Amino acid sequence: MLRTWDYSETSQTASLFTREHGSVRGLAKGSRRDRSSFSGGLETLTLGELGASIKPNSELATLTDWDLREVFRAARSDLLAHNGAMMIADVLHHALRPMDPHQGLFDAALASLRAMDEPVATPGAVLRFQWALCRELGFAPRLELPDALRATEIVHFSPSQGAVVASQPP
Repeated sequence: MLRTWDYSETSQTASLFTREHGSVRGLAKGSRRDRSSFSGGLETLTLGELGASIKPNSELATLTDWDLREVFRAARSDLLAHNGAMMIADVLHHALRPMDPHQGLFDAALASLRAMDEPVATPGAVLRFQWALCRELGFAPRLELPDALRATEIVHFSPSQGAVVASQPP
């Protein structure tokens, strides 16, 4: 669950990142009622099983049920983990088109959120997610050294080429 917004007294809209469908935005009618099929409502930074009616020509799916499976507790109790987890949720919410699945990115986000349970692991978990995001979206730099590297060449990263290059010293 990436984000939620109250829609009415008993309903919510939500932005979710799913393994099979990618980013999904939907309306959960009655999700805030005591006896709903939404495990007590929808909350940001949780993992669950979603039931939804997704129509190809509609930007808003109808969310029918939500079974809460996992709460990322560190994101609720540790400020650094909270900031890292919210950054992951925000990037996923804004960087991806609706209904564009990225299973590798889903797995990377989930692994990063789980890793944050260990406070010292949060910076590395965020960095691993950012690298996975760049790789998945085609923006990761190529870091392999050139094949025919001579001892006299200087190796450096060229932002314009997005790769490690070698050149002769001046």
